[in-house]
Amino acid sequence: MGSAGSDGNSDLEMWAFLRARPRTRGAVYALWASFFVAYMNVGIPVSYLPTVVTRKGAAVTWVGISYAVQPLAIAMTQPFCRKVEQWVGNEAMFQYGCAVAGVATVLCAALDWLTDDAATFVALLCVNRFIGGVGEGLLDTAILNIYQDVAPEIIAQIMGVSEGVIGLGIAVGPFLGGLFYELQGFELPMLVGGGMIIAMGRATPWALRRARADRSEEAASPGTPSSDDGSTPSEESGSPMSPSQSTRRRESRLSLLRSVSVDACAPPGGFPHRSSGGNSSDSDLSCSGPLENDVAAAAPPRTATSAEMLLLLLVALCVVCDCFAFGAMEAITPLRLHDFFGMTEVAIGTIMGGTGIAYLICGTLLGGYVDKWCHAGTMNATPIIVGQVLNFVSCLLLAPVPALRDAEPGALECAVVVVGSLLNGVAMAVVCIPAMGLYSTYAPHPSAASQLFNGSLNLGLGLGATICGLAMAGYGYPAAMSDAAWLSAAYLVLIAPWLPSVHARAAREATTRDAARRMVAERV
Repeated sequence: MGSAGSDGNSDLEMWAFLRARPRTRGAVYALWASFFVAYMNVGIPVSYLPTVVTRKGAAVTWVGISYAVQPLAIAMTQPFCRKVEQWVGNEAMFQYGCAVAGVATVLCAALDWLTDDAATFVALLCVNRFIGGVGEGLLDTAILNIYQDVAPEIIAQIMGVSEGVIGLGIAVGPFLGGLFYELQGFELPMLVGGGMIIAMGRATPWALRRARADRSEEAASPGTPSSDDGSTPSEESGSPMSPSQSTRRRESRLSLLRSVSVDACAPPGGFPHRSSGGNSSDSDLSCSGPLENDVAAAAPPRTATSAEMLLLLLVALCVVCDCFAFGAMEAITPLRLHDFFGMTEVAIGTIMGGTGIAYLICGTLLGGYVDKWCHAGTMNATPIIVGQVLNFVSCLLLAPVPALRDAEPGALECAVVVVGSLLNGVAMAVVCIPAMGLYSTYAPHPSAASQLFNGSLNLGLGLGATICGLAMAGYGYPAAMSDAAWLSAAYLVLIAPWLPSVHARAAREATTRDAARRMVAERV
């Protein structure tokens, strides 16, 4: 799997690139490990938290709300991440995020024996998960931004592997959570998850500081600019920047990101303003030398066109609808499996972990095809529509179908629920991976792409868990999952038909806008 390198003459293999830079390789591995630990920690309570909440005497409604608080906090954090980046830098934002998320998770271990009152327990749990969600939001966004600082030449491939790492964390978390819960109760899984996040927050910055030495050596080589924006390598991610420095760096990073991922949404034959070699020939402005850097700095700030804004909105709505179903499934399906089928927490964790494995396998396979489609210039918005169709089918299976709703608990209904859960993981991969490519291509800057992705994903998770938890309390599990199915169907009928035409219009407007920016930059 390769993508155009910053020199524009050949495809750059990710593994060859990392082998040639041992310290950069260590930093990328550390960031992948951080992503794995973060999403494993998110998945750990899935298998047993609904049981604990209802055992305390709380209503089923609070099962969904207590789950939804964390993803909603992550979504609410995204608008502030760019300011935090400007104030303290990405490395410090990562450390703060790990500290907040880890300490909140460790403190959550004390809630079970602290009180037996249902209202007090749920209130403290919601506050704790909200604080942990703020930390998760900071560290997730920081990791995505640091990728672009550490290895911008292979950002597309790194993001593809990250999707697989996230799927692995989603798969391992529920299983370990259920296993630890049966071994030691509520406290052990929280202590393990929180301790691992705190440890990663201490170890990863050390690897990042070593990786900057690779960039310094490259900057010292003849003909190599000191960094993407002409600043010293020490300014890239670890220290605060002035607004003007941050703006120039983000513009330069955008050109690098678009140089490897802009074809992800190109119409057949590619964009007219892109050369056959995959380089940007206009104001995307490859940063391959001092002259190009001067022109890039002179270019006016890039702003999204009206069609790009509309496309980003429609893609975000697709991600929200898909993650709505995923959040509902993770919040209330474990309770269904426990109460209706009498499953243990380990069995529930295994089934919910299977969803992560489905996401991992599908995401890995899809990532390879997306890479090929990007190079061929044939990638478009169709995959996310296909993913939404799969999401609709999975919701119908989870509902379950009317013939099984009044049946006694048995192997057939259990199999239908398990298949629906696995298909839901597949649907999430088919929607989210192409959506991240669209965000990266059409968002005004890389940080906006990260924030859009994290925000829409976690907003969907939070809304799904809350609304379907309320529906389950009032009308039962089938009605709750039916709500998710109706939402998916509404997107397919009302919004999905507009996606191809909006995408084509966004591509045309981006071509015109970028050509105008190039002309202005050249005149300056």
